[in-house]
Amino acid sequence: MNFLRQVILNGGPEDSQQSRWELLSALSLWSCLCLLIAAVVVARAAGASLFLSHFGGRELALVYIVVGLAVVAIVYGMSWATHGIRYDRVAIGTILTLGFGTTIFRLILPATAADDGNWVYGALYVFLETFALVTTMQVWTLANSLFSSAQAKRLYVFIATGGILGSLFGGLATRSLYFLPTADLLWIVVGLCPPMIVAIRVFKSQARHLRQVVVKEPAVAVPPRDAEDADPAETVSWIRHPVLRQRRVLRLASRLSLLAFLAAFTTNIIDFYFKTYADEQFHGDTPALTQFFGSFYLLAGGLSLGMQVLLTPVIVRRASVFVGLALTPVVLSGGTLLNLFGTTLFRATLLKLLDSGFAHSVQRSCTEMLYTPLPPNLTGEIKLISEGVAGRVGLVMAGFVLWVLAPTLTPHRTLMLIAGLLAGWCVSLMILKKVYQSAVTPSKPTALQDTGRRAA
Repeated sequence: MNFLRQVILNGGPEDSQQSRWELLSALSLWSCLCLLIAAVVVARAAGASLFLSHFGGRELALVYIVVGLAVVAIVYGMSWATHGIRYDRVAIGTILTLGFGTTIFRLILPATAADDGNWVYGALYVFLETFALVTTMQVWTLANSLFSSAQAKRLYVFIATGGILGSLFGGLATRSLYFLPTADLLWIVVGLCPPMIVAIRVFKSQARHLRQVVVKEPAVAVPPRDAEDADPAETVSWIRHPVLRQRRVLRLASRLSLLAFLAAFTTNIIDFYFKTYADEQFHGDTPALTQFFGSFYLLAGGLSLGMQVLLTPVIVRRASVFVGLALTPVVLSGGTLLNLFGTTLFRATLLKLLDSGFAHSVQRSCTEMLYTPLPPNLTGEIKLISEGVAGRVGLVMAGFVLWVLAPTLTPHRTLMLIAGLLAGWCVSLMILKKVYQSAVTPSKPTALQDTGRRAA
């Protein structure tokens, strides 16, 4: 136990009770992320292989649109329906939906083997992508709502390794179980849902104890909702959303949303480029594609783990969060330039590998650090709007652009589009940095402690 405290808490609190609660909270989130990402990797490998074996690149672009619209509708609806509901209950409900839904799809797949039943493969892809995104976001919201910025710097690096190891386990399982029919891999997703729920329940019990001794003090100047309602000048009357109608919340959320929009837009174009190029190389061979995607996710997990252990701690502790956030578009620009000099499966895979490696290590940890200074009672709502809604609007736009341009979109033109989007990503990051730094102010103890107590 002492060894775990030294490794995970990284110079944590001297109080033994507090350190124990921090340790168990971090371990439970780590376990949940590990299980969740393992399930997501298996689901995406199976879903993408089944889909690509029945459809082509133009249909994949259309599915991006459908996935984005589905997530936007679900997330925006959840931001209303779950306002005031504990985040752990929302996460458990979503995981249950993922498990039951995947079970239903697996049971109806054999009955829809005919050509007129191909719709189910598209529906499966949409379902898995939608709930993979929503559930992952909700698990991180649990961490954002509990830990302070100081705790986040010590714990987020460790918690994120759970997701990275999950991608390794998921890729290894997908590759090792090659002898199974691709559709049967969905049972792995179903089986991993119950232990995820157990991990969230453990987190809930430890978080309750931790809030008794540590009150999260937000550093971002976002006032409580009732204070805004008392001052009409600080509200946007035509916006009815209970969180976004606050001017300071809207200003910050809109800049976070712009960054999430462009990041999602860019990475989904990269994903399209990678998957369609791989499909061309394997000529729609489902077992070969499944093994290829499994090997890719295994390699991406290994790269992410190495970066998380070696690079992310240096960025989090010694540099600005925005330095870490800028690394992803800069490195992807280099990968895009390499592909422009000559397209091969190796170079296309390398570009996607860099995208996945940074997304699950440096990018993920630094992005979560952006939400940590927010008041606990607003963290989930702002995150749902920026990452959930705006990020998926980026997915919709990517799908729409690809669907329209697919007949004339060569690999070279796709790469030129990616290069332009990466430039916009960098500009949006500079805009956010300016707004974010003006929003971070010295804490006002009374107001902020009241906000924290209401969230607890």
